[in-house]
Amino acid sequence: MEVLRRVCWVLEVVVDRTGRIGGWILFATVALVFLNAFNRYAFSFSPVWAQELEWHLLAGQAALGLAYAWLHGDHIAVDVLSQRYSRTIQLWLNLLVAAVIAIPCSLFMIKVAIPYVDRAFDMLEGSPNPGGLPYRFVPKSLVAVGFLLIALQAAAIAIKSALELLGHERPAPPRAS
Repeated sequence: MEVLRRVCWVLEVVVDRTGRIGGWILFATVALVFLNAFNRYAFSFSPVWAQELEWHLLAGQAALGLAYAWLHGDHIAVDVLSQRYSRTIQLWLNLLVAAVIAIPCSLFMIKVAIPYVDRAFDMLEGSPNPGGLPYRFVPKSLVAVGFLLIALQAAAIAIKSALELLGHERPAPPRAS
C-alpha cells in the first residue's frame, strides 16, 4: 500500500507543479492583454504576433490548469448528488468517475490529438498570418499534455479512493513549496 501512496503523491506533485506553471502563464496573459489593449487604444498599434500569443498562452493555462483545479477541489462537481451520500458512496463515485470516465476519455482524447500534433510538428506549422507566430505546433501539443495531466489526476483520485475504501488512511496531498 505504501507504493500506491507514493505513486499517488508523485502523480499529484506533477499535477501541482504543472498547474503552478499554468498560474504564472495566467499572470503573463493578463499582462499581455493589458499591453495589447493599451497599445491598440493609445497608439493604434496591435501586432498580430501579440494577439496570437494571447491564445497560445490561453492554451497553456487550460492545459496545465484543469487537472490542477481538480487536484485542489476547484473544479465544477455535481455536489448536489454527492453531498447526500455517505463517505463510502462518495468514494465509490470518485473511484468510478476517475476510472471509468475520466481516464478512458482522457486517453481517447490523447489518441485523437497525437496525429493532429504530429502533422503540426512535421510541417513546423506556424501562423498563416503575416507577422504571426511560428511554432503553432506548441499550443496544439498542449491538448495532449492537458489530457495527460487530467488522466494522471484521475489515477491519483482513483488510488486515493481505493485506499480509503480498503480502510487505509487517505494519502495527504503534496505540500506547496
